[in-house]
Amino acid sequence: MSAISKSPALQRSEFIESFVSDVVPSSVPMPTCPDYAEYAEIIMTGVQEMITTNRSVDDVLADGQRRLEALFR
Repeated sequence: MSAISKSPALQRSEFIESFVSDVVPSSVPMPTCPDYAEYAEIIMTGVQEMITTNRSVDDVLADGQRRLEALFR
């Protein structure tokens, strides 16, 4: 049983309805491998930097790309 099904308030939430109908279908899980923790950290750090810092998106993406390429050499 999911957490949403246990809470009637969540079932009626416009946010939850939108999330389930718009976000979940477009989500793509990251593939797992021995380097999963390292590359997931690189990706999520980039996402957080774009949201919480004044760094340009291009700079964050370039840094993430460089770090991912170094990891998978």
